[in-house]
Amino acid sequence: MDSVLKILIVEDLPSDAHFLKHQIKKSGIHFIDQVVEDEENYVKALRDFNPDIILSDYSMPTFDGMKALLIRAELAPSTPFILVTGSVNEETAVKVMKAGADDYILKDHITKIGLAIRQVLDKKETIRLKKIAERQLKILSRAIEQNPASIIITDIKGNIEYVNPKFSRLTGYTPEEVIGKNPRLLKSGNKSAEEYRQLWETIQSGGEWHGEFENVNKSGEVYFESAIISPISDDGGNITHFLAVKEDVTEKKRIDKKVKLLAHSLESISECVTVTDNNDLIIYANESFNTTYGYEENEVIGKHRNIMLPPESIRIEEMPVLVESKSGNWRGEMINQRKDGSFFPVFLSTSEIKDEKETAFAHVTVGMDITEMVRTRAELMEAKAKAEEMNNLRYALLSNMSHEIRTPMNAIIGFAGLIADADKEEKNAYAKIVQKSSVQLLSLIDEVILLSRLQSEKMTINSTAFSPAESVKDIFSIFSLQESGNGVELKMNIPQKHKKLVILSDVIKIKQVLTNLTSNAIKYTMEGSVEIGFNLFSDYLEFYVQDTGIGIPEEEQPKIFDTFYRCERVITSAIGGTGLGLSISKELVGLLGGSIGISSVPNVGSRFYFTVPFTYSRHEEPSANSRAELPKEKMNCSVLIVDDEAVNINYLDVLLKKRVKKIDHATNGKEAVEMALINKYDFILMDIKMPVMGGIEATKILKAQNPDIKIIAQTAFALPEQAAEIIEAGCDNLLCKPVNKELLMDILRKYS
Repeated sequence: MDSVLKILIVEDLPSDAHFLKHQIKKSGIHFIDQVVEDEENYVKALRDFNPDIILSDYSMPTFDGMKALLIRAELAPSTPFILVTGSVNEETAVKVMKAGADDYILKDHITKIGLAIRQVLDKKETIRLKKIAERQLKILSRAIEQNPASIIITDIKGNIEYVNPKFSRLTGYTPEEVIGKNPRLLKSGNKSAEEYRQLWETIQSGGEWHGEFENVNKSGEVYFESAIISPISDDGGNITHFLAVKEDVTEKKRIDKKVKLLAHSLESISECVTVTDNNDLIIYANESFNTTYGYEENEVIGKHRNIMLPPESIRIEEMPVLVESKSGNWRGEMINQRKDGSFFPVFLSTSEIKDEKETAFAHVTVGMDITEMVRTRAELMEAKAKAEEMNNLRYALLSNMSHEIRTPMNAIIGFAGLIADADKEEKNAYAKIVQKSSVQLLSLIDEVILLSRLQSEKMTINSTAFSPAESVKDIFSIFSLQESGNGVELKMNIPQKHKKLVILSDVIKIKQVLTNLTSNAIKYTMEGSVEIGFNLFSDYLEFYVQDTGIGIPEEEQPKIFDTFYRCERVITSAIGGTGLGLSISKELVGLLGGSIGISSVPNVGSRFYFTVPFTYSRHEEPSANSRAELPKEKMNCSVLIVDDEAVNINYLDVLLKKRVKKIDHATNGKEAVEMALINKYDFILMDIKMPVMGGIEATKILKAQNPDIKIIAQTAFALPEQAAEIIEAGCDNLLCKPVNKELLMDILRKYS
């Protein structure tokens, strides 16, 4: 909106007027304003200030919005009027809108005033442009019909397809006598063949021909006419017709010509066309109408147009209100009925047919079957609703993710800052908090990465022999050691006859799903119990987690496994979590070829279950090796730590300085290569992403120089394809950051 608006503000409170102007300016609208608070100044401003728009409060000490609206209707009816108030109720708002207000805005929603102004002014502009277009179309139509020049349209072969009224008055030939014929029938013989040849060459090559004709009318009278003949091309530039603008064509000629062209067109178009008289009896129906409505040719002639309408009940319930103009023309969508009684939606447009005295003597109706359009529109609306719902869910997820990330980060940063000044007992407590929060944050990151991988790439299934009973015990043990804080009892159900069952499947993914379901169950169970178990069926295993928690409403259960979706009761609760666990579980179970489901009753509890197809294993499940303890004495080895982050070097240095003989440091791969040429190292802890030279390039050089040197990658790159690239480069092992000290010592002991 580039032009400067003149805004008249009717408001008795200066603060409200100031805030209103501030919001308008904030919306980017350029304006000048005048503020009034009584009727006398309001009337004067309408006459002198001549505003583009009026913004009026409803209740004022000596004046009100309704009175302002009525005065506007009398003095400036075309000026848009918006009610801006903080006290109007729905009944008053309806009353004001019926009285002619263009919109109303509550002061609680005053930030929307800019949008309201734009919409009201756009509506005003649309109405203005529509009136101009209608006026121009009417002028154009009258210009052709009343033109004193003779107008002829021919096809590309020169056969006449249209002539205007002046042509018939001048020649005496009716349209029927010339339609389909060449204008040569008017030739007097006084124009040479060469002149006609030049005419055709000019217009067929796309040029415009100017000249004179000496012709003979039907009575044999000779007349002259000057003419301009030009080609008419379609959108592709192909010449489809020729236009001759001459002089004096009679009104009868024009009407007959127009009727003939119209009749030909009506029978060839795909739209349904009917003509009814003033008694609503059908006097014409084209072929498309008969085909669409299922009637035989001429079967509807003489019948009332109501044969197309469905029963009154259908019309009341399903037929939209049609848009009707003052001229009696109308258009809109409605339900129609075929001959066989079936209903279908149509778009209808009806116009009056008038005689020379502008008296309507018939109506023409053009209709189109819009069944597919209505279906498509419904599908688009449904898709739009789903897209909006997905956007809302994404926003809710991002908001929740922000909370879930900031919560552990707050603990990590806060307690890390307190450790320096704390005593020994406090340091231990603070360190545990930092460690717990770090694990929580890392778990969140892993969860997001896993869901992304499941949805964007094809993950593989790694089947191994394992015991379902032992897997359930493992999950039970993990959660039984955690503090639930609410006294919830954790139970385990392992069928006695399946305690020694060993099967082949991907135990890692199964445990991941069990972990997610158990974590959710404990999180949303305030009292009672959570039970983990499994059942064996003929060709699949069913694992389940059953709780006595808050439950999930039946209408939300089909959506609970969708990405980004969280139950409303969960979102509004104070319970943490991203809500991604069930989405991940669904993807993992699907990858395993199984299915996941839920049965739940609000305030009673839920039972989450998932099935996994399997094959029996002939081998016993290998027993898990216990993790080696940290060495109590120094190992006789030298280590080079390569990392560009000082904090990572310091961490590894503190971890190893009491457990190995010698430690050196390098800040990039180039330094590491140079130092390894001078010193003999037993181990190199190699970061991957570094400046100057990265870890992969450095590893290849070091291995080429000394194939026996042990290089352990320690990196934040943890995806399978990244790990494969690191091992392929020559690294003997891989530790993902944050580096676990027990795993590090296990690897050092393994290669020592």
